[in-house]
Amino acid sequence: MNFIFNKDKHKHNKDDREQRYTQRATAKIIDKFAIQGNIKGAIESGRRRIKFLIAMVLCGFTILIWRAVDLMVLSHRVAPASSFSWGFKAPKKIGSILDRNDVVVAVNLPEQSLYVNSIEFLSQNESPEEAADKILSILPNLNKSKLMKKLTNHKSFTFIKKLITPMEAKKVLEYGIVGLHFKPDSKRIYPQNNLLSHVIGIRGVDGGGLQGVEKSFNDLMVNQGKDLQLSIDVRVQHILRSEIEKTVEKFNAKGGAGVIMDVKTGEVLGMSSYPDYDPNHYQNATSDQLFNRATKGLYEVGSVFKAFTMASALNSHTVQLDDIFDTSTPLKVGRFKIHDYEYFKYPLRVPEIFAHSSNIGTSKIALQMGTEIQKKYLKELGLLDKVDINLPEITKPMYPQGRRWTPLSTMTISFGHGIAVSPLHVAQALSSLVNGGYGIKATLLKQTKPQLDKRIFNQHTADTMRHLLRTVVTSGTGRKSEVRGYRIGAKTGTADVAAKGGYNRNARRTTLSSVFPMDNPKYAIVVMIDKPLGIKETHGYATAGWVVAPLVRNIISRLGPMMNIIPKYDVELKPQKTSKYYIRPFNWNKKMGQVTPRHNIHKKWYE
Repeated sequence: MNFIFNKDKHKHNKDDREQRYTQRATAKIIDKFAIQGNIKGAIESGRRRIKFLIAMVLCGFTILIWRAVDLMVLSHRVAPASSFSWGFKAPKKIGSILDRNDVVVAVNLPEQSLYVNSIEFLSQNESPEEAADKILSILPNLNKSKLMKKLTNHKSFTFIKKLITPMEAKKVLEYGIVGLHFKPDSKRIYPQNNLLSHVIGIRGVDGGGLQGVEKSFNDLMVNQGKDLQLSIDVRVQHILRSEIEKTVEKFNAKGGAGVIMDVKTGEVLGMSSYPDYDPNHYQNATSDQLFNRATKGLYEVGSVFKAFTMASALNSHTVQLDDIFDTSTPLKVGRFKIHDYEYFKYPLRVPEIFAHSSNIGTSKIALQMGTEIQKKYLKELGLLDKVDINLPEITKPMYPQGRRWTPLSTMTISFGHGIAVSPLHVAQALSSLVNGGYGIKATLLKQTKPQLDKRIFNQHTADTMRHLLRTVVTSGTGRKSEVRGYRIGAKTGTADVAAKGGYNRNARRTTLSSVFPMDNPKYAIVVMIDKPLGIKETHGYATAGWVVAPLVRNIISRLGPMMNIIPKYDVELKPQKTSKYYIRPFNWNKKMGQVTPRHNIHKKWYE
């Protein structure tokens, strides 16, 4: 039994070993297939991800290509005509321009520009000719043949007309023409029309400033979107422009210019050049209308320069008021002769030389003063450089350079020949004579306080010049500029127009520089009329005393009350016979103690 038992045990052990071996072999096979299955699954998963990414990329490209085709060719998804087309941004804000009292003189208003999507229009099978006729009934200035080409050019965007009015846009909408749309835009409007054209300037179709302060302050108004406030007073500007226009028309002159400036701040309250233009329609302006005579025009202003010569000589102690000079005969300089309009048989004191506007006397004073002193003061007055003002239309004065500035040049420049400046130059320099002798810089921006620079003339010289300028009105060539109660000071200037090889004796420019009130100077006024013709009312004369002196009188009579300058009839700078500023009449005869008839009157200034 034990044997049997052992045999069975042995057999049982053998069966166990075979079963374990089979299990291990099976497990190895299962593990092998499991590993292979995992690898295959990972590969399949990777393939699926790659296919998905490729599909996404292809889908993206397909969308981009379809969108491009849609926009360029197939798109009919344009905003309805009753609304702005999407895809256009609102125009950038451009700052407005205001005068010193916040009156708007330039502003951007929202507008619309009309364009056509020809593809959309043609898809509706509407007659191009009928559509063109409808559009022309609203916008008659368009060309019909060109309009029909725009309607049928198979393009998705073509301008029909830029900047149409709201009423025109409303009528276009009422017709309901498919394919017509609007682009948001803005238009620069100048409410004052011609009044400030040369100051403000213009903007081009792209919105950029082309002239005037529109160009000078383009960055401020366009890039920063800020408003610009000027020193200009539109009320003052209206007075100045209207009086210049009337005078130009009255004397059949070529043109005119004027500047009104605050002598202590340098603020330009008014600046006009005539003829002018409407900046709302500047495309129609001529070159003569676009030219700014007040800042860019250079002119020999004649005897106006005698004020600067006299102030320089007095301040440098070259002459004293009691000094006398013989002006009875022409002054010979080489082959040239300097003449006076009227000759005097008696020697003239310095105030009389100034009041009677003697070229001979002024030349002798300048020669005594010397070229270097003359240049020094003209330089400090800004008469040899460009005016540093906020305008692009400025020009450097013309005068002899280097050795060409001879002693003869010194004499002729002393009475305003041989040097050409703008009216703005004169106004700026004149202000320094009467504001206490301080240099001043002209500006078109509103100031809140005086802008006085370094002293050019001492107080005594400044006071003396106020008296001398006053004598020109009370006893000299500027009598017709007088406005009772306003104590006006002035200096007239009549100069022949330079021509090839010399001067045209039959054409002249008349200028008057004036200041008021002279007891406390506030405003400098400079006006110039180019090539006026004598008329019956002036007995055929076209000199400054007849042409521009009455012009300034009219300006001051309107300007004074408006600027709250109260006339003072008890304050007068008119010198008495005992005063050193007393001016003897041109025909006074010392020996006989009475006046004598006119004699030896010469109209030539120098030959």
